Amino acid sequence: MVEIDAPKFNLFAVGAFPPALGGGERQGWTIARQLAKAGHSLTIFSQEIAGKEPPIAQNVRFVTFPTQRQVDVSPKDFSLARPISGYLNRHVAREPLRQALMAEISRARPDAIIVNFGAPWASFVMPIAKKMGIPVITIIHGSDAHALTRPEYRKTRKAVVRSYSKSDAKIAVADYLKSTLDAMGVKNIEVIRNTIDAKKFGAIHPEKSGFWRKRFNIPKNATVFVHVSYLAPVKNPLLIVQAASLAVQKNPEMHFLIVGEGPLRQAMEKMVKTNGLSKKFTFTGEATHSQIRNYFSFSNVHIMSSLREGTPLVIMEAAAAGLPTIATRAGGIPEIVLDGHNGFLVEQENAAQMAEKMLEISDPKILKRMSRSSRQWANGMSIRKYRQRLNETIARTIENAKAKKEKPRRFWQRKK
Repeated sequence: MVEIDAPKFNLFAVGAFPPALGGGERQGWTIARQLAKAGHSLTIFSQEIAGKEPPIAQNVRFVTFPTQRQVDVSPKDFSLARPISGYLNRHVAREPLRQALMAEISRARPDAIIVNFGAPWASFVMPIAKKMGIPVITIIHGSDAHALTRPEYRKTRKAVVRSYSKSDAKIAVADYLKSTLDAMGVKNIEVIRNTIDAKKFGAIHPEKSGFWRKRFNIPKNATVFVHVSYLAPVKNPLLIVQAASLAVQKNPEMHFLIVGEGPLRQAMEKMVKTNGLSKKFTFTGEATHSQIRNYFSFSNVHIMSSLREGTPLVIMEAAAAGLPTIATRAGGIPEIVLDGHNGFLVEQENAAQMAEKMLEISDPKILKRMSRSSRQWANGMSIRKYRQRLNETIARTIENAKAKKEKPRRFWQRKK
């Protein structure tokens, strides 16, 4: 009833979105679709990815801007958050990007701007929004917060924190991110955890599982551990190879499916070969969302080895497919992986402990129980409640902004 009676707004979203394949981008698209489903109109401004088309949804219009490289979470990209001095920063043209963004916001005249994945996008948006009197809602997913604690980001930390603080509303996807930013002086953060539509991840069908295992030459009785990520140092995927080399010595009926690309793929493949595990590992390369669902259909356990995280969507998606997760105690992961219930938590960079949990979860009785618990946990998430909370936050932010504009000035504040 609340959703039916809620006002409908003209919204403008900026930041990380598909066709980029990261978790923050996928959650951004979830946000967009849910807002459109609630009756809002939405314009999305994001970077163009050559050869890839953005997704399509009713009430959603995409505007993409071409750049020579994608904005990421590296220090050189965070430098985009620093004040613009009228020059080009490496291969991302800061001023043309700002001009294009300003032109689109002027054309759309939105009731509010949503920044998906705060840094460095909030720094582009904030001066424009304040000049036009448009409220801003910044959504922080993970590396746009915890990266700021690292020394290599010290030059851009102040600029990012300043842009977050000026946001009219701030949403973090994990308590961990809220406390991290709170320690930096960013206050009044609301926590709205990521969620998924669990219905899109059905139960595993034996015939489908058999088809895919045969295609990848994976033994029928093997326990398949699947890892999905951008294979970068922050994801620490080499730990999985280290743990696997220990675990298969005691239980050779294991197989490891590595989904994704990244700078550490070659190092992983070299380590796999050096440890004599070539027949135990399959590397699929980059995968679409639908391909990941297929990979889940013939896997048994999801595994993460990250050093830093927000609340990873992939854990929820795996759980909805009936896969428990073995994950490191990183960031917001302990908020969604309930140790011993829908997965196991291990200490960071502890290969022996991860191997121990691999062996434990390979027990058919334990795996069956945790698979059932994972699916029940995922089914307990409500996309409708998530949409309602977003609606409430957006409506409250817009109303507060209107109230500030309409607040009468005292006589000494009035212009003469």
